[in-house]
Amino acid sequence: MPEEQVASFLQIVSPKSAYDTPPKFRRGYAPFFPEAESMKRQWGYAMTEFTITPDGKTDNIKVIAATALSFAQEAFLVVQDWRFTPAQKNGVAVPVRARIPFTFRTGAPSGHKITREAPVRAN
Repeated sequence: MPEEQVASFLQIVSPKSAYDTPPKFRRGYAPFFPEAESMKRQWGYAMTEFTITPDGKTDNIKVIAATALSFAQEAFLVVQDWRFTPAQKNGVAVPVRARIPFTFRTGAPSGHKITREAPVRAN
């Protein structure tokens, strides 16, 4: 998935007054479709909310919705390793809260490293 897809699905939940330049996805992995779910269903969903820190890491990750615990765990694991160019306010890096949904589908590519591309959909 291209970086533009993360940009289109990433929702900044911090007030717009907290930053003047939004964060930008730099790199990360796509989640795997959980093996335990592959016999039960063809798709799944997880919504994560997290802080993008001034050093571009993710912190305070919460899964706020998921079709199953295993989808929540996969989403949590990949988001914790994502890196961003941080948001800025008056030229200074600032933390912001963000959300991103993951749709898991069997048969889609996953688990590969993405650089300048965005993992949003997984198999």
